[in-house]
Amino acid sequence: IIFPVCSPAYLLSHSAPQAVEDLVHHQLIHSSDAYRKRMDWSEWVELAGGDASEIKPNIVFNDSQLTLQAALAGEGIALGWSLTAHHLVKNRLLVKPLPTE
Repeated sequence: IIFPVCSPAYLLSHSAPQAVEDLVHHQLIHSSDAYRKRMDWSEWVELAGGDASEIKPNIVFNDSQLTLQAALAGEGIALGWSLTAHHLVKNRLLVKPLPTE
């Protein structure tokens, strides 16, 4: 299960997205690994019913844990996998800015 996550501090300084389409107006944190296929923002947005044509990767990490660390630091919104982000969300270190999964 994959869902957007960000720090509570990020939402204090940015208006929360109200729909998947609003994500293009936010700093999206990307993860790209040449050796392991992971869902990227464009694929997730399309599957969630949005238009991914305007999504441009400008912050990209080659490790999903670094992506979560950037989200924890308030750098933007990352994709979180339930396996790795659940504990952070449960403890409110990260929040889901949208309910879409």
